[in-house]
Amino acid sequence: MQQSKKIHKKKTSTKKAERSPIFNESMMFSVPAHTLSTIQLRLTVAEASPNPSTKAFAVGHVIVGAQATGRSLNHWNQMLTALRKPVAMWHTLRK
Repeated sequence: MQQSKKIHKKKTSTKKAERSPIFNESMMFSVPAHTLSTIQLRLTVAEASPNPSTKAFAVGHVIVGAQATGRSLNHWNQMLTALRKPVAMWHTLRK
């Protein structure tokens, strides 16, 4: 996201019929260096409906970026110091 507008979207695989799914996937985005201070990643966890015609509902989200605080900012800074390398971290979801 940049200035509260979605500029790109990626989706992980769907975990079907799992009570405690673990998402261990990496995502890579090509981002110009001059925009790193103004963009943020919004990671949303959604629960899919068994009915394909019904939209999935968001369980929660986390925002990671230069304007974030706490653990999310720490994750962002680790990603910037280890470019092109995976950086894993647990986050608490917000509504």
